Amino acid sequence: MVGILRILVLLATFLEFSFSWDLRSLNITHFSVIHVSIYCNRAFLSIESRKQKKIPTLIEASWPENILSVRPKVFAEDPTLRFLRPGLVCDEIISSRVTDIDRKGNLWVLDNGGSHFGKQCLPKLSIHSLILLNERIHVHEFPEFQFLKFTSMVMDPVVVDEYDTRVFFTFHESDFIVLYSLRERKYVKVTFETNDIYLPRQPFFTEAVIGSNDVMYLLDNGRLFSTYITSLRFTPIKFMEKQRGRKYSHSTVSIRVPLTYNGPLLGRAKGLAVHPKGKIYYILPRDGAIMSWHPKMPLAAEYHDVVYLHGGNMSQVIFGWKGSVWAVSKNYLYEPGRKFNHAIRIKYN
Repeated sequence: MVGILRILVLLATFLEFSFSWDLRSLNITHFSVIHVSIYCNRAFLSIESRKQKKIPTLIEASWPENILSVRPKVFAEDPTLRFLRPGLVCDEIISSRVTDIDRKGNLWVLDNGGSHFGKQCLPKLSIHSLILLNERIHVHEFPEFQFLKFTSMVMDPVVVDEYDTRVFFTFHESDFIVLYSLRERKYVKVTFETNDIYLPRQPFFTEAVIGSNDVMYLLDNGRLFSTYITSLRFTPIKFMEKQRGRKYSHSTVSIRVPLTYNGPLLGRAKGLAVHPKGKIYYILPRDGAIMSWHPKMPLAAEYHDVVYLHGGNMSQVIFGWKGSVWAVSKNYLYEPGRKFNHAIRIKYN
């Protein structure tokens, strides 16, 4: 009987870690969750301090749907690998803003950089193999974007080249997005053109997601745009350079693609996400609501569903096992029985 009680106590402890993302064991208390990505039973949290305190910004924890879990830890390479490849001050992850995982089990980290031990570090893309002890397998710095802040990253789900992975990322209120090719080790600025004469102002995109039929949706506060990415998917960046008539040097190459204005959402929005079944979810911060809408329907209020309406400073909609829908809050939700909780399941599929 005593043995069974010990097992139950241990299981309860594991579940507390699993559901809470309680980081007090890392001496991190006042923090906000900016972004979460999932790989199997591992969750990768991009966080920031709420008290302007220097803290680690990328944490590996457990996803709440796990039955058993482990304590959270600061994401880092295996110490042996770091010893074999001594790095400079800016070699570390300085300010993780958004992450994603590719089909080969590599964690992509967009790092805003910033001041670190007296040195100003450039924003960068850092790729780590989650299979090989978190080894960093690639890094790319972006001097051109040192005054911009990353806001989102989305991987192209269609594999055109087995040796290539293509990602798109956005910045805070920028009129362009960036396409990065891992195989070519190059990136191109994607700008847009539209014939909609009724647009009151130039769009500035903060988030991007890829839906079905090669359509990318772009968010400009409360407005939704879309574009087809077929040409961006199949065209090597070196060919884009030739089209522009210039030699590649860091970032001077840009390409223009057509843009469609879908219409206004139900208010200023964030947290754009596409469910595996095709619905688009987004957060209305003013109302503390999470909405869903299917792209095959008109973009009007009567074709929206209110999925969650309980307040909280929601930062992200994320999809778990078997299509379950979760809301991630920047701050603790303080639910009964779930102290220090940052995530809540709002739909099972």
